[in-house]
Amino acid sequence: MRVRICVGERCAEGYILDISASGLRVQTDQVANIWPGAEVEVQNYELGLIKGKVAWRTPDRLGVKLELSDGMQRQLEAFAKFYQLELV
Repeated sequence: MRVRICVGERCAEGYILDISASGLRVQTDQVANIWPGAEVEVQNYELGLIKGKVAWRTPDRLGVKLELSDGMQRQLEAFAKFYQLELV
């Protein structure tokens, strides 16, 4: 799933590889200035805007620990239900 990943004013395009109730694994070729602990926003049309912190990174992937409010949790659950995904 194609997404936009933003850290402050800097944004990059990427793809969600995995999604769970607590995090995302995102692939992007623009991780040079994204470090563990950075606050990120991940957004796409179907998922909406999700906020989190970078938990880890490799040269082309990020692990994002989600910071879910009740509203964001319901949004993620509705997304998973619509796409028949199991959030673990």
